[in-house]
Amino acid sequence: MSSVHPSSGADVLTRGGSAGSCFLPLGLLLIASLAVLVRVFVLDRTNLDLVDHFLPWLEQMRTQGFWEAIAHPFSKYGYTPFYSYAIGIADAILPAGTDAKIVIKSVSIVFDFIAAGLVFFMVRLRWHDPRYGLAAFAAVLFAPTVVLNGAYWGQSDIIYTSFLLACIYALLVGSSVWAVVLFGVALAIKAQAVWLGPFILMMVLRGRIRWRLLVLVPAVYLILALPALFAGRSLFEIATVYATQASTQSMLTYSAANLHFFPHYFFMHLGWWPEIIPFIAKLGMVLTAVLGLLFAWRAARGPLEPEALLLAATVSALIAPQFLPYMHNRYFFPADVLTLVLAAWRPATYWPAAVLMQASSFITYISFLWGARLMASPVPSWLSAAGFTNNLQPVTGLEALAGIANFLLLLWCWRRLLVLLRGTGGTTQPLAE
Repeated sequence: MSSVHPSSGADVLTRGGSAGSCFLPLGLLLIASLAVLVRVFVLDRTNLDLVDHFLPWLEQMRTQGFWEAIAHPFSKYGYTPFYSYAIGIADAILPAGTDAKIVIKSVSIVFDFIAAGLVFFMVRLRWHDPRYGLAAFAAVLFAPTVVLNGAYWGQSDIIYTSFLLACIYALLVGSSVWAVVLFGVALAIKAQAVWLGPFILMMVLRGRIRWRLLVLVPAVYLILALPALFAGRSLFEIATVYATQASTQSMLTYSAANLHFFPHYFFMHLGWWPEIIPFIAKLGMVLTAVLGLLFAWRAARGPLEPEALLLAATVSALIAPQFLPYMHNRYFFPADVLTLVLAAWRPATYWPAAVLMQASSFITYISFLWGARLMASPVPSWLSAAGFTNNLQPVTGLEALAGIANFLLLLWCWRRLLVLLRGTGGTTQPLAE
């Protein structure tokens, strides 16, 4: 089978003749400029996460110095060293005295553009028409959850997601070693990078990734931890960061758009809360593991065209946050971005999936970002007439619908993937096995 061969950066930017060589850079510059303006507009917004976690971390770094700060854990919630490096580097690059919120958010904003660039190059493997690449670039930069997650909220989900995108791009162009390294980097940033684990296992079962390459994942984690270890941070503490993180979670769901909403809601009202949480949590973990293995086994057969590869990555990114307990509203973020890639790859088929993911995730952001303001505001007459006594009640109902919608989207994507793997649903160039 033939492979998808990437063009060089220069080829991609000039493909389409002299007119394209002017149109494409100007288009990228215009989109990027508008995206920067949007982010500048929300840089001053604050929230509980910034006040309780991120801003104190930066103040600690400014007071103690970079090396002293990275010698200790930044949070009881379990953060790997990478994010502390990123904050420290941003603080060193930006002018002295820069508003702490801007320093924190600048890290995520930089990766917004890195992710958009990666998606641009991924889409250019499919379409020679530069308009598709520009549309994909813009879609990532202006996607509601991308703007809200980083520039508004100050969260860092775009960072590990960028490395997941780079991992997928490496597989699209046939570089399995780089794919594993990049997956290792993503996993060294946040545990949620493991959402791509079933996809990686599927590629291993196909022989696209050799088993022995997986040793690179812990090796990359250790290499990225070396500065913190050199500064004095405990190796045991770094090696058990994610175990520490897991032990801090107590709610079955944190406004995540998944099916755990329903036992969380009804058992709480039945008075079986929180005693039943450990039992449901264990069931969720077992179910997720079984579904992840089943997915990897089923998807390891059949022709793996680029569309199928992207769809498999998306299914993998949907399985874990749908069925695992303790999920936060931000944990569908990789799926938010991957559905945008699919929509750019085959617009007529996947644009509803991208819109649905953005809508579902946006709904789950409401209660955290604007919940206090909504609760403090009087209920409008049109809501009170419907029986609502506070402004968050309809949001809760929408979160329930979002969980159902994400579950149905997972089923649809999995079914379409099986169709593609049977060789009856795609027309794009196959990847080499």
